[in-house]
Amino acid sequence: MPQRLHQVTVLMRNVAKLKAWMVWFDSDTHITLLTVFYLLLRQTWERYSVSEVLALIVSLGLAFAYGALLSDYYDMPYDKLSGKMRAIYALPRSLVVALIISLLVLGYGVTIIAIGQVLYLLVYTAWIAVGSFYSAPPFRFKHRPVSGILCDSLMEKTLPVSLVFVYFRFFNYDTVVVVLLSFFIQVETIIRHELEDYESDLRTKIKTLVVKLGPDRGRAILDSYARPLSMILILAFSVMASVEIPVFALIFVVALLAYFFIDLLRKKGRLQQERKFLPLHYGHLYFCLQSPFLLFLGFLLTLQFPLYVPLFLIALTSQYPLVKSYIKVFSASIASVTGRKRPSENSDR
Repeated sequence: MPQRLHQVTVLMRNVAKLKAWMVWFDSDTHITLLTVFYLLLRQTWERYSVSEVLALIVSLGLAFAYGALLSDYYDMPYDKLSGKMRAIYALPRSLVVALIISLLVLGYGVTIIAIGQVLYLLVYTAWIAVGSFYSAPPFRFKHRPVSGILCDSLMEKTLPVSLVFVYFRFFNYDTVVVVLLSFFIQVETIIRHELEDYESDLRTKIKTLVVKLGPDRGRAILDSYARPLSMILILAFSVMASVEIPVFALIFVVALLAYFFIDLLRKKGRLQQERKFLPLHYGHLYFCLQSPFLLFLGFLLTLQFPLYVPLFLIALTSQYPLVKSYIKVFSASIASVTGRKRPSENSDR
């Protein structure tokens, strides 16, 4: 009996460690919640109950987890070849398949019963299809250079953000700006990740866009097109939000001032940048979009409508890994600078 209990405990721990659940704490969820808060603040002519908005978030969250788990399942052979450690390796395949099916069924259950919008259901199904065939045969778009970039950009952010607009039945110039923003920031993200994974993709013979074109041309696309367009759209959203929700201008101005302060520290050698493929000017805007801007909109929402506090708490919870990683990077930068200065101080003596 104790041995059986130990096996179940180990099994549950490995289920809890699945990368699929981490999607609830990454930029896909952050950008989606940002859109939810923005539209709740913009759409003053119709109010939604907390339970209605929670149904939307659960519907999207289950689909996020489904896509991530399905991707992990079909990526196992390649991840093992590249030496990546995954909790999914320790789980029986039958259990993983059961989890995938459960997430899909639950997602559709919430979508059909709690949401019940025909257009939402159609777009949701398109999202599930793109997310499935991105990783699963027979198409496995993930291993196709151009269609892989397109599918990933649609699957990660564009379609879930579009679903938020469909749910709230809000179609305006805001829709165009935010949907384009969600698309191009994911294009930037996936190309950057392909650059970071270039060596392992070569070893496992995964034909990504960067593998096909080479890292130099991939970096050129990133620097000349994907990143500038993403920056323009983040700034366009910030200006738009400042016009439609005037108090948002406060956090926008603070974010701009913070950039110049951080850049000054970097130039003086007080801070070091850890990720070579993410320059400060873009990284700062991207971070502001998924953290300070998101939390500020959530805070404004709860000030106006205190019943939405549970939504703000969800946003706060989703920030934990992001804040933790930035604290780690900041601490490492300070330690690195301090450690580098000590030898020169000793030599002067």
